[in-house]
Amino acid sequence: SGLGEILANLSAPIRLGVDCDLGVINAANYINNEIVFFHHDFKNIESIQLPVSEIDILLLINWTHEINWETLKINLHKLNKKYPINSIVIDTINPDIEGYPHHHKDNLREIGTIQSSIDGIDEVRKINVIKFKK
Repeated sequence: SGLGEILANLSAPIRLGVDCDLGVINAANYINNEIVFFHHDFKNIESIQLPVSEIDILLLINWTHEINWETLKINLHKLNKKYPINSIVIDTINPDIEGYPHHHKDNLREIGTIQSSIDGIDEVRKINVIKFKK
């Protein structure tokens, strides 16, 4: 969730942020009182409890390059089983950029249909919209 900057700029009836760093959650809660933030680790996704029955858009921005593809894919499917996911917005790191453990560029079709991809302004990443495969 970062500090909720992306969520704060979206107009949606329910906005939830999740981060594994409790300090980040505390700061985000202090800054954004219209968003509900949860402290949770994506690697243990089966235990997450959200106040929704489905997820319209799941934002996965600025952290998935720290997780290997199989763990990411498995946990997305676990999350989808619990809270059906419509679409995912995920950033991928350009393959020629060093210093990132995982790039995921070639794996996205395993989780769904790529609706669009645009270059990030930092020239390091692409922002991808994926229609999640059920």
